[in-house]
Amino acid sequence: MGKILVVEDDKKISRILKLQLERKNHEITIIENGIDALNEIDKKRDFYDLMLLDLGLPSMEGNEVCKNVRKISEVPIIVVSAKNNTEEKVELLKSGASDYVTKPFDFLELDARIDINIRKEKISEIVYKTLKLNT
Repeated sequence: MGKILVVEDDKKISRILKLQLERKNHEITIIENGIDALNEIDKKRDFYDLMLLDLGLPSMEGNEVCKNVRKISEVPIIVVSAKNNTEEKVELLKSGASDYVTKPFDFLELDARIDINIRKEKISEIVYKTLKLNT
């Protein structure tokens, strides 16, 4: 259904996400640190349909990844974090995150949010041969 970049340093969580999302026919790539995630998005700007982003990452914090990704790509970003501070959530949404899900999360809710964000992204663009129209 969609190509999803999972940026998560907790191997257990990323393994569970990979299994669950592949059952929903998503193509999953897992990256464990912020710098590699930013480089991946930079190399493949239009490849991914969505990014799931943890905040507590090695090499570059998730909030910095979010800000820097937004400078080079419009890929929807769903932050998945244990941080439950309202001000931080608002700041992330203002700096480019499309959505925010607090850990521990219910997979059904996360799956619905993923589908909504991928659907929004696909609706906002009409492609005919080599012409792209951003509605």
